[in-house]
Amino acid sequence: MDWLEVSIEVPSEFVEPLSHIFFRYGFKGVSIETTQESSENITQQKDSFSSKLTTYLLKDQTLEEKFGYIDVSVKLISQLGSIGKIQTKDIKNEDWDEIWKKHFPLLRIGKYSVIVPNWIEYESTEEEIVVRLEPGMAFGTGHHPTTKGCIEFLEDIVRKGDRIIDIGCGSAVLLILGCKYGAFDSVGIDIDQFAVQGAKSNVSMNDLDGQIFIYENSVEDFKTQDSFDICVVNVSAEVVVDNFNYVENLLNQGGYFIASGFMKNKLNFIRDKIKLSRFKIVKEKDLEGWITLLLRKEDN
Repeated sequence: MDWLEVSIEVPSEFVEPLSHIFFRYGFKGVSIETTQESSENITQQKDSFSSKLTTYLLKDQTLEEKFGYIDVSVKLISQLGSIGKIQTKDIKNEDWDEIWKKHFPLLRIGKYSVIVPNWIEYESTEEEIVVRLEPGMAFGTGHHPTTKGCIEFLEDIVRKGDRIIDIGCGSAVLLILGCKYGAFDSVGIDIDQFAVQGAKSNVSMNDLDGQIFIYENSVEDFKTQDSFDICVVNVSAEVVVDNFNYVENLLNQGGYFIASGFMKNKLNFIRDKIKLSRFKIVKEKDLEGWITLLLRKEDN
């Protein structure tokens, strides 16, 4: 069957809600491309960024219903601010696979991390740390600035034998890289069953079964007596703030908390909440208007 390509350009603050919609109804997930160029469809303020979201719908009996859900969601979110219009393009079945792959090139991040889609043949150098992924099946393929920020901090802080927990683990790319940097016996949780399936597949693809454990759970339902050296929450400002106490209890003394998934306009809100916690800001990273914080758990 043939395909319908569905894309939209939006200001960065609307990437998260719309990417969830595209991910839910599109086939094989969603690609997110961040650009600095202003779109003719978007009224942008100076120094803001736009992102292009793309997914594909199979032209079968479900097309009308799935496109309808996307269309309604876009219209609802457009009430909150100016966003682009949905763009569509017909794609022949024989062209679809190659078009999809073009959204996910090989990606180098940080000092020595390389994310390689599973269809690309790649020979790494001795210094490189390589992760192989099935892109698009879950959030977190390295192409979004928040994922890049988390990876760059992990490169700096992971020590041999560390235990990492990733709340909202998506593709599990952060856990996989963390273990390849030297961490061990790490845990990821996510509420999306498809993300969990994709994460488990990616863990197996990188030969880390038995070292990384993925669970379909909310934070409220996930109970553990274990403690960790590093916790990552790359979801949103609200999720980061809501889980300060939970993360404090999970982390060993001196443990690191990597918090991301929010834009610069949320930074003061986050800083105010940090002052009420046991965390201290070690570093702040701003990539294309998206913020990643490196926090450390201090003494009482």
